[in-house]
Amino acid sequence: MEKWEFALPTATAILALLYPEDFTVYDWRVCDEVGRTYKQGLGFSDELWSEYEQFISAVIDETPEGLTLRDRDRFLIGRSIRKDAERDSVA
Repeated sequence: MEKWEFALPTATAILALLYPEDFTVYDWRVCDEVGRTYKQGLGFSDELWSEYEQFISAVIDETPEGLTLRDRDRFLIGRSIRKDAERDSVA
């Protein structure tokens, strides 16, 4: 992240594509679905990594068992989009 100056969302998107069993995408929709505050512009640090590990745990806790972390992303993003569509159809 430091060398390439990637923000957390970009870095995790790349890592999740390369290693779907080990990384989840740090995404605002996923943060919202797991009850975490989306934080932008964070530089790499031990504190950031700790936050990301907590985020991964929240993603795992909020999704069905047996899915890769990448599939858990898809599940939560899909749920978020569905909620938006349901809310928009009522309005």
